Amino acid sequence: MLTITAKLFKARLDKEGCNYTVHEDRNGISAGWNLDGGASIRLLVSFDDDNKSCNITAYKFVNVPDAKWGKALIALNNLNENYRWVKFYIDSDNDIILQDDAVITIDTCADEVMELVNRMLSIAEEAYPSIMKAIA
Repeated sequence: MLTITAKLFKARLDKEGCNYTVHEDRNGISAGWNLDGGASIRLLVSFDDDNKSCNITAYKFVNVPDAKWGKALIALNNLNENYRWVKFYIDSDNDIILQDDAVITIDTCADEVMELVNRMLSIAEEAYPSIMKAIA
């Protein structure tokens, strides 16, 4: 069952007209977006049971070829230095993951989380060319 904060964010997505999937087992909601430049991204927003924090994760943003792993890591390090709202890393499947954790309050969580989602989308859009250049 979704927490209060997850339900409030779900209502905000409804208000925005977004298509999404509810993941009750993860107390989360996922949705996908198309970014400028041809990239697409799917975010999972998971809410903690205490209604005081959430995690936003973009899984499988870009897959890194084995031969380009080092260059991708340097590019992600530069992105981590330049963007404080999103953490970039490479997972064990060589996929680039974007992640953000936030402290939230019930009264403002829907707006807060929507703002964080929009920031992650904007940062992903800005970062995509640098990532693609590194792995080209």
